[in-house]
Amino acid sequence: MAMDYNDWPREEDTMSDENIQDETYEEPPLDENVLTPEQKVELDKLCKENTMLTRSDLAIMIRLNIVSHRAALEGRELTFYEIGIAQALEEVIYWVPPCPLEGTCDSTVETHDYEDSHIPCIDVVASSVYTPI
Repeated sequence: MAMDYNDWPREEDTMSDENIQDETYEEPPLDENVLTPEQKVELDKLCKENTMLTRSDLAIMIRLNIVSHRAALEGRELTFYEIGIAQALEEVIYWVPPCPLEGTCDSTVETHDYEDSHIPCIDVVASSVYTPI
C-alpha cells in the first residue's frame, strides 16, 4: 500500500511561531567626527525638519549631495566609489567649489602663461622708484 504525503511521520516542530522573537535593529550611533562643522549645522537643521529620518540617513544625504555637486561641476557622472565612500560614514568628506574669480583658486591644478600677464619689467619699476638727487 502506498503512503500519502500526510501519512509521513513529521519531525516535532521545536521552533513554533510563538517562540520566534525578532530582535529590534538598532542603528549604530553616528560618529559626528566624520562631518565638518558646516555639515553638522546642516544636519541639525535637517533633523528638525525631518523627524522621521535618522541622523545617519541625513548625514549620508548631505554627503551624497556634496559629491554629486562636485561631479556635476566637473562635468561627469557620480561614481559608485564616491557613493560608497559617502554612505560609509568613515571619512570626512568636504569640497571647496572653485572661486568665482578665474585663476585665483581652482579645485584642479591649472597652468598660466606668463606671457599673457602684463607685469612691468623690474628695471622699469626700479628706475621709477630711484631718482637721483
